[in-house]
Amino acid sequence: FDANSSSGLSESLEFQHAMQVARDKFGHALCLCRRTPLKLQIRLRDNFHLAVWPEEGALHDSNCVFFRTEDSF
Repeated sequence: FDANSSSGLSESLEFQHAMQVARDKFGHALCLCRRTPLKLQIRLRDNFHLAVWPEEGALHDSNCVFFRTEDSF
């Protein structure tokens, strides 16, 4: 899934199913914004959603939706 170009993606049944499968099988998802993939947490509240792995926000590409600086926490 491309988080940059998919508005409302997290609400889709296809996304929710994929997150359930990934969480059950791998325990996490991968962000491919860099050559070496970075882990993303798969969290479940009302729906599944992705979150930055602790202390890895600044490792994402600066154009990635998961990029975070220490100032943005």
